[in-house]
Amino acid sequence: MCCLILLSVICIIGVTLFVFRSTRPKKMLDPTGRAVVVTGCDTGFGHAIAKRFDEAGFTVFAGVLYPEKAGAMKLRAEGSERLHVIHMDVTKDSQVQEAVDYVQKHLPDPDKGLWAVANNAGISCFGQAEWCTVDMFKRIADVNLWGTVRVTNAFTPLVRKSKGRIVNIGSVLARQGTAGFAHYSISKHGVEAFSQCLRYELRNFGVRVSIVEPGNFMAATNIYTNENIDGVRDELWANMKDEQKTVFEKDFNSMVDIVRFSRTIGSADTSPVVDCFLDAVLNESPRVRYEPKDLYWTIRTLILAHFPEEISDLIF
Repeated sequence: MCCLILLSVICIIGVTLFVFRSTRPKKMLDPTGRAVVVTGCDTGFGHAIAKRFDEAGFTVFAGVLYPEKAGAMKLRAEGSERLHVIHMDVTKDSQVQEAVDYVQKHLPDPDKGLWAVANNAGISCFGQAEWCTVDMFKRIADVNLWGTVRVTNAFTPLVRKSKGRIVNIGSVLARQGTAGFAHYSISKHGVEAFSQCLRYELRNFGVRVSIVEPGNFMAATNIYTNENIDGVRDELWANMKDEQKTVFEKDFNSMVDIVRFSRTIGSADTSPVVDCFLDAVLNESPRVRYEPKDLYWTIRTLILAHFPEEISDLIF
């Protein structure tokens, strides 16, 4: 009975928030003369975000890991003169500082600073915690978490100057763990906590911090290509002990199949996520959290966030 009452309350709150957000008039800012930095623009969300920001009228500094590969070349070919493609490995202090120096020299108006940083760069992995080396955990966190911290801290003085925006990409797995993704969830939990703390630290400076929490968009990004899946599979299997291979062989093969299947059911359209990033930097009153996800992940998030773990464990 209590659970039914709680579910009803959650539904009422959810509908109320949906109606409020849908009907609240938006006042959008003029992007002219404003500059934004976007990380992870080689492919996927970052590539699409950089292009959309450019089309909107921003000066865009698109950070890429591979400046001579197809993604970067396409941005240069299709972007306006306001779109700058810069080499930025978010795991390296020196490259991030070089990016800061470049941005400072090419801002439309240095006195106004940098309007926004969109931290999108990210990688993923799969496999139960016991199958993975500590190095695999560190590798994911180096990009997803420490890369976000590194880039944010480097550019924050410029964003403070403009009283601008910081937008970080999270994940549905930031607020809910699931088997096979401990390393990824840990990194995104960290981004979640960092974003929350940053929001409180910077609000007195007029800086707004938002987090975008996508659902399953595997088909829209290159985070899990068949080649990537094969690479992770081979690395995991090579590092497992013989005893683990015997115990987990069936689960291991099932995990690989699940990841491949998840690519086929995820959204192939980046626009819901891109729209959220654009709103977060242009809306005069941006949301704290944007949640572009399908019905399954919406319901799952509500249940895991508001029901006792004993109940959610029975369901999931």
